[in-house]
Amino acid sequence: MILEEHEAFDRLIEYARGDHEYSSEIAAYLLMWWDRGRFPFSSRDEIWVVFLKVTGAVYQHGGSVYVDMVKVLTVIESGSTHSERIGYAADFAAILERWHPGSM
Repeated sequence: MILEEHEAFDRLIEYARGDHEYSSEIAAYLLMWWDRGRFPFSSRDEIWVVFLKVTGAVYQHGGSVYVDMVKVLTVIESGSTHSERIGYAADFAAILERWHPGSM
């Protein structure tokens, strides 16, 4: 991954770990990538629903949330890496505990 993709992950992880308007949707989006077996989106349409919900955040954050989600989607679709291999295992564990307590 290139630096801007890492930065996009960092921002989305921070958002997902927080208590923002769209934190749960961003957490679901990231957890789907982290473990599709446990946190699957039922279809590609569901991914786009998350994108549409987050569209409101585009205006609140200068478009950065949406742009970051697109960058991460590019990484997800490439299938080239996984969270543990790029150093995000602890972050994803924290997101999991925040949104699905006791499921680790």
